[in-house]
Amino acid sequence: MKKFSLLFLSMVIAVAAQGAPQFKTSHTIKSKAVITNKMVTKPEVKGDMRNALVVSKAPAVPAVPADPTADEWYDCGDESGFSRFYFTLPTTDVDGNMLEPEFLSYSIFIDDDQLFTFPAEDYTFDLYDDITEVTYDLYNDAVDFNNYFVYFYRTNAEGFEPLFKENIGIQVYYTVDGVKNASNIVYLYEKPEEAPYYVVGGFNGWAKDESKVEITDEGANITVQAQDFNDSEDSSQEFKIITPDADAEDGWRYFGGEDEYDNHFMLIYDDMIDNAIEITLDTPGANFRLPAAGTYNIKLVESRDVVEGLKMVVSKPISTAVNDISAKAVAGIKYVNIAGMESSKPFDGVNIVVTTYTDGTKAVKKVLK
Repeated sequence: MKKFSLLFLSMVIAVAAQGAPQFKTSHTIKSKAVITNKMVTKPEVKGDMRNALVVSKAPAVPAVPADPTADEWYDCGDESGFSRFYFTLPTTDVDGNMLEPEFLSYSIFIDDDQLFTFPAEDYTFDLYDDITEVTYDLYNDAVDFNNYFVYFYRTNAEGFEPLFKENIGIQVYYTVDGVKNASNIVYLYEKPEEAPYYVVGGFNGWAKDESKVEITDEGANITVQAQDFNDSEDSSQEFKIITPDADAEDGWRYFGGEDEYDNHFMLIYDDMIDNAIEITLDTPGANFRLPAAGTYNIKLVESRDVVEGLKMVVSKPISTAVNDISAKAVAGIKYVNIAGMESSKPFDGVNIVVTTYTDGTKAVKKVLK
């Protein structure tokens, strides 16, 4: 046993005398590629090239950004400080492809899609001129603008002029090579659906079934027949506007016009055609009476909010007749006073002049003698 130990020890000493074996070592290389949209610059790498990581990416292309999210409104109230609107910008387009953040920008909207202008006099840290669009180079390195919120030097607190009355929202743009695509405008608070409005009247027997005509953005076309003004039950040329109302006894709310002469109707004179007409809100109002038989377009304008009020424009479709009304032969003219009395001569005061033409059409206008 002692001989074996001595032999082993002598072998170890011999190997040590010859020198330790040399092993090839590999080195860990840390590098970062320089990335641009058009080319990739490879860093200078020393050592084994198999250990170098080269990163590349395709140039950005135009795309429609996915919708952002409107997250929160913080109101500073009457305390010192600033109000803030929080949001989340999209990272992908509508097809799920990644977006390059440097091509993103955004705008803020308030209430009924009103584009908000950031005044330079308020945003003195970041702006020299008023802007409506916040670009990447601004919100990536600014005081009042960020990629997830923006400051407002305004409050909605009572006693102050509010920044917005009902809503605040954001729209995102993605602009590449001069091509600008936009997301939808996304609001913080859910906007209620607009209630539908319809026209009912003598033309459909005042029925609220499928025969009622909905007023779309293009209006509602109705065709009325000639009305016998001596027949108090005849309402062929009369109509009202209605909208669903769960609190109403029959489920509908009615809108009519001002009964100026207590005639139980509001006559739409020829000079009122194509002009905005106010609709009463506090009461059902009188029936609207069209000036003559024919087809008319009824359109709501300015507001569909029953709190603020409604206005409508009544117009006639463009005539395709060869001869216009100025070339028609007059069959007769009669004058009607506010008491409903008729005469071939005008009364003192207000007269409704009804002109009948040989082709059976009529024109109605109001005159003052």
